[in-house]
Amino acid sequence: MQEHKLDDQARKMGDYFAKLFRANQPARVRELRQIGLMIGIELKEKATPYLMALMEEGVLALSAGPTVIRLLPPLTIARDELDLVVSKLLKVLAA
Repeated sequence: MQEHKLDDQARKMGDYFAKLFRANQPARVRELRQIGLMIGIELKEKATPYLMALMEEGVLALSAGPTVIRLLPPLTIARDELDLVVSKLLKVLAA
């Protein structure tokens, strides 16, 4: 982790994700929380249908309570992969 500076990578990629997501944040999102690449998206409604829709889009996410979508991408995730995840999240959450 130290050799590849994965802590810096996680912080930078997490900040990038948050900026991209917040720029187009759907109305059903109550709050975006993140520390590095530990990401929680709190919804104003139950998260389960959106978790299932994300799975159909190829994005694996977990719940962190009844209304929170939790994302824990790998610390080595690339920017283009995050772009893809954000686009699929926005698509699913806008539906």
